[in-house]
Amino acid sequence: MDKCGLYLFKRINKVSRLVSVVVLNIFILVSCREGNQTNQETDVFLFNNAPIATNVSIVDDNGGYVMTGDTITARYTYSDLEGDLEGETRFIWMRQVDTALSGSVIIEETSGSYTLTEGDSGEFIYLIVVPVAITGNLENSYIPISIFNTPNIKVNGAPSVSSISITDNNKGDVEIGDILTGQYDYEDLDNDLEGGSTFRWLRNFSPIDGATEETYTLTSEDSGKYITFSVTPIATTGVKEGVSTISRYITIGTAPILEGVARYQDVNFNSTVDNGDTVILQFNQSVIVNSATENDLALPVSGDSLGVNPIINAGPEDNEVTVVLGISPSLVIYKDFNGQTLLGSPSGIEISNQLTPDSIEGANSGIDAKATNTIDIAPGFVVRQSLGSSTSSSIALGDLDADGDLDMVAANTDDPSFVYFNDGLGSYLKSDQALGQAIDWSFSIVLGDVDGDNDLDIVRANHSKGNQIYLNDGTGKFTDTGQLIGDSAGGSFALGDIDGDSDLDMVVSFVDGVDVSIYTNDGHGAYINSGRTVGAGAGIPSLGDVDGDGDLDMVVVYASTGGFRLYKNTGTGLFIDTSQKYSAYTNSIVFGDMDGDGDLDVIERNTSSGNRIYMNDGTGVFIEPIQSIDTPFFSHHHTVGDVDNDGDLDLLVVSGNFQKNKIYLNNGSGNLTDVNLFIGRDGNQFRVGDLDNDGDLDVVLGKRSSLSYSGSGGNLVYINSLPAK
Repeated sequence: MDKCGLYLFKRINKVSRLVSVVVLNIFILVSCREGNQTNQETDVFLFNNAPIATNVSIVDDNGGYVMTGDTITARYTYSDLEGDLEGETRFIWMRQVDTALSGSVIIEETSGSYTLTEGDSGEFIYLIVVPVAITGNLENSYIPISIFNTPNIKVNGAPSVSSISITDNNKGDVEIGDILTGQYDYEDLDNDLEGGSTFRWLRNFSPIDGATEETYTLTSEDSGKYITFSVTPIATTGVKEGVSTISRYITIGTAPILEGVARYQDVNFNSTVDNGDTVILQFNQSVIVNSATENDLALPVSGDSLGVNPIINAGPEDNEVTVVLGISPSLVIYKDFNGQTLLGSPSGIEISNQLTPDSIEGANSGIDAKATNTIDIAPGFVVRQSLGSSTSSSIALGDLDADGDLDMVAANTDDPSFVYFNDGLGSYLKSDQALGQAIDWSFSIVLGDVDGDNDLDIVRANHSKGNQIYLNDGTGKFTDTGQLIGDSAGGSFALGDIDGDSDLDMVVSFVDGVDVSIYTNDGHGAYINSGRTVGAGAGIPSLGDVDGDGDLDMVVVYASTGGFRLYKNTGTGLFIDTSQKYSAYTNSIVFGDMDGDGDLDVIERNTSSGNRIYMNDGTGVFIEPIQSIDTPFFSHHHTVGDVDNDGDLDLLVVSGNFQKNKIYLNNGSGNLTDVNLFIGRDGNQFRVGDLDNDGDLDVVLGKRSSLSYSGSGGNLVYINSLPAK
């Protein structure tokens, strides 16, 4: 051979990554040239296999329980078919919650051992061994070799506690001398039994000297302080000590108790107690709710039920809890709870004597609510509609279109007056009528048949012009008569037949006038100034037969000088001063038979000592009241109506200063009780009437201003939740 050459060719067989051997074929070709000829004498080949690892396992160097901090080490057998020695074999440690490889987390550790961390607690640990040879085919594929997941060698976690709480052994108000008990649930994922867990009591979150037992007796040093209970769980085996956990605080104070009445809300307006309606409980302090159930409440009347799976949540006020009734509830709402527990008796509700700890507790004290007296479940009021965005100073209700339901007129200070028609179910549609102009600055509106044609007309008082009269055509369409009662400004007024001729006259006190002027009706809606005046200055007149002689007498409130005076009618529209002056701080009055004796009593609204009722002796002499109704300071308006259908007149008060608008229930004799029934906050005026024709009184709340609580959406229509009997 003149010249020989050696040529090497390499071919790698394609194999799956799940196969542990990769075969590398090496071909050797010897070629010799003699002259111009080439001899290819051989096709000799050799192959070299990659190394493999077998018998792979993981062992805990410490033996026994596998715990955080232990060092675990790879164990395996290295082999190579060609006898190539082991080089720097690589290790990949992986952590995963199950036996599937997807989603594994690679641990930053590449040596043959790994020290367990807190992150490994309760996890499966994987090991991938990548055997590497010094010579030949150096490295095999990545292959998962071992899963560290048998129960005996699973990473052991620390114990923990949950549901940690404090209970007062006296089951009531928390007072000095009471014994508190810490409660908790011990947990260990590895089922290690509880050992000697340690306890600490803390005052204002600092340890109390010597307070290391499960119970603690309150001392005078604890008064006004936050008391908490801390547990450090200790296991008998495995990881022994867990993380300390602290309870919610508790303070020396009173337990939350129910007060007033529970408000039933017919949220779907169907006059039936059913699924989705609500019962709102009121407490004497702010409360929080933690997974409360129907078992935390008690219904003493046989057959009563909150329904299947009711929902109990905090709110809407911070001292309230709302129960959303479940499927097929059973409650009797239309009568007051009277202590009777027989089937069909009026419903009451109370806190269960078996209240779940922490389910309903004081927001500031951490004290569990406690059972006291059963409270009545009374019908509340639910907002059905918000009307307009104007500032309504006065609202009037009446059947304007003769269809048998109560329509509405709103006098506004920043818009014309608007007419709303009722659909018969208590929902209102604004008509296209705009009475007057915004610059009229209307402040009072009254409905009455001033022209004797058997429909309701409108009389409107304005600040910027005289009082106006709008006549109804019988369909609710109104026409301004053009007559102005008063010159540059109108005034507070009342309508009534004061001279016995069967038409509605008007008594009016002008904003810029003196005394109360009397205008007589000609029978067709035109008013004539009689020239007669009543009183001792400008005031607010009201008409009513206070002495039972069949004619309308007059009470005038003198807000500027205080008090009110009575003027008796002779029957012809001539009023005689009785020299009876009452109170000293009256802002307005309404008439109503509050004690059920058949005569008109006077309910005053004032800004000093609370609203009061002056009882009539039947002759028009009013008795100085004993009861002062604790109404919110500076109430804006009040009216009366039988809102609970028990046959007597209750009192409704519109508050000021964003306070609740309250309802005071009458016991039939004129004694009014605040049972924490309320209708919204703030406002300008209440009007009551059966808006949805279901036999009970509903309420319209006139908006006071855009800054008031009630002012975000206009006048509010509230429907009474009193169910059908």
